[in-house]
Amino acid sequence: EYGEREKEKQTVRNSVEMTLRIVLALVSVLCCCGVVQSDSPFPVKHLAGPPSEFINHRIPDPSLTVTDERSASIFIWFSTTNDGGVVYTTKIPVDGPREFMFSFASPHEAVLQLELVDPSGKIVNLNQYYQRSTFNLGYDFHVPASVYIIPDSVQGYYTINIKTTTLTNDDLEVMAESAYPNAVLTVINNDYVEIRSHLSTYVIKQGEQIGIVSTVVDLSPTSTVTDITVTSANMEVITPDGKDVEVPMKDDDPILARFGIPPHSGVYGASFTTQSSGEFILQASLEGLYSDNNQIVPFLRSTEHIIEVSSATLSLTGTSSVRRLDIDHVAIDIHTTGTGDKLRAYAEVWGIDITTYEYKPACWIGGVVENVNNAVTLELDLKWLSLAGVKAPIVLHNVYVTDMSTNYPITKATSDIAVEHSEEVIQISSYSNKIKITKEMKQGRNPLKVNETVGGVSAAPNLLLLPGYCSSKNPFQTNSNQFTSAAFFNSGGANLRHQDFAEKAMTYANSLNMNSYSMIGHSQGGMVALHIYNYYFTGMDTAAGSRLIQSVGTPFQGCTAAGSLANLGKIFGVACGSNNDLSLDGATNWLSGITTEARTQVHYYTTTYKQGNLLGDSCVTAMNLILQWPNDGTTETKYASLTGATFLGNKQQWCHTDGMNYPPQCTDNTRNAEMNTLASR
Repeated sequence: EYGEREKEKQTVRNSVEMTLRIVLALVSVLCCCGVVQSDSPFPVKHLAGPPSEFINHRIPDPSLTVTDERSASIFIWFSTTNDGGVVYTTKIPVDGPREFMFSFASPHEAVLQLELVDPSGKIVNLNQYYQRSTFNLGYDFHVPASVYIIPDSVQGYYTINIKTTTLTNDDLEVMAESAYPNAVLTVINNDYVEIRSHLSTYVIKQGEQIGIVSTVVDLSPTSTVTDITVTSANMEVITPDGKDVEVPMKDDDPILARFGIPPHSGVYGASFTTQSSGEFILQASLEGLYSDNNQIVPFLRSTEHIIEVSSATLSLTGTSSVRRLDIDHVAIDIHTTGTGDKLRAYAEVWGIDITTYEYKPACWIGGVVENVNNAVTLELDLKWLSLAGVKAPIVLHNVYVTDMSTNYPITKATSDIAVEHSEEVIQISSYSNKIKITKEMKQGRNPLKVNETVGGVSAAPNLLLLPGYCSSKNPFQTNSNQFTSAAFFNSGGANLRHQDFAEKAMTYANSLNMNSYSMIGHSQGGMVALHIYNYYFTGMDTAAGSRLIQSVGTPFQGCTAAGSLANLGKIFGVACGSNNDLSLDGATNWLSGITTEARTQVHYYTTTYKQGNLLGDSCVTAMNLILQWPNDGTTETKYASLTGATFLGNKQQWCHTDGMNYPPQCTDNTRNAEMNTLASR
């Protein structure tokens, strides 16, 4: 009898639950509120994942993204001439007797003469060591540079004089007032001394403090830390309006404590407050002495970082609330003040364990959001709570919001955020740790439907090829006959951030009615293809086949040269001088939003010169002064890898673009045929 009554009760409960599901479904349809709504023309994915992925998506630790260099770059402003026509002079510490090399780049080079004086006062005949080279700013832009390789240097301080007999003092006074340097000198010694630097924070917006932490290490196997003495440490900041600000770096700066670094331990720090939005160039420069075979040797090293400071004023208030969307989904409104566009939000959801009654992690949620009615909204699939065995009340941990136009977080919660009314709104009917995590749980519900075509065959292209950074043409289009049913997006040579690039590429695909396709990207194009698949529902989500995203020469982890080349673009008036998203720090923060599932869809290739040493082979001699070896002239092998993706190998004697020492990688017929054959359609 008892069992019969329980069966009746369960029948009633099931009936009530079914009725509630029907009612909520009808409300969703009638009110268009079954999913979190967006004004974006591109449907966004409501991303989520298990607690094991928390570490992948939290704000990265800046001390783990280290820029290391064995070179030093000097930003030069000319002064009026003295009797000898010298407009600039500097002393360069050279290790000797090993080779050293330096490059010089200036739009005024044709009316300038370089003079190199060795430590004994002897003038070096530079003509015998001269090579013409370039620095590459994007696919098409090549800034001319003179490179000098001195094979048997003398230890000590060399003097470099820059002279002119053509420029008048009036000309030089105008140049001295320029917002950006008149020239850049880059020097590298073939030795073991290396500078290592990282930013002090990744929460970057106007009015925030940011700085650099730097140290110098000797990588030779016989040295110790005490062998190195820093005699001068400075941070140079070039602001968006071209002001040059020098800040002394100190070995007891307060920012060192943030990373557990004790004072006077050989590590230096400095910081400043960003008074405006826009692109800042930060250079850390350390000069000093080290011991080598009982000899005291001078050194100079520097690193460059570019940061894009957001103009957003958005801040989290520390409160949130929840709304029911349907029986299986709720919307969590995270309350804000201020303004901001093109945003990405992240939060970790914790609830009460139904067994221990203690808080327990359930999942993370995130994705593209809009700031509407003083809130950014994330969608939660309640199956995550059922799988984790937790119930309301729920709280949010490690909440932050990123400006997708800079890829840096602009605000983060300083403590956990309780979700108001979660006990009233969220009721879980059943729990099971055997729930299979589906694609819908990880990405949300795809609102797009596969377009039906006459005879089941679409006339639209089903392969989209993307160019790289600042490319005036699509490099794959040169061999367009190697790709079937393909569309070639052209960015027109524009300097685009990932988000802007993605929106333009998706608009192009929509204009061609591409409802099922995969992507092949060159350089930045590979990152943009991954960005699109990660954040948006497109025809990529309906494609079938072996490879959804393929790339060649893509710097998934960024590029060392992004900081070093930033000034060159400004000096030569080229808009393609720098791109925050392609820097090591920018890429690190971009990757923090890329899901594990999206990474598995990537198949990538790399190329390099015939691998040798500094004075041996290269794709571009000047670029080898600032890039990690080996590289393809732009993308460094070290930073081309993508965790979770499929690496398809490196091919030597192919370079990044036209005008390098080997053919451009996008013209490899064998690779192109393979990518075309295996592309999803």
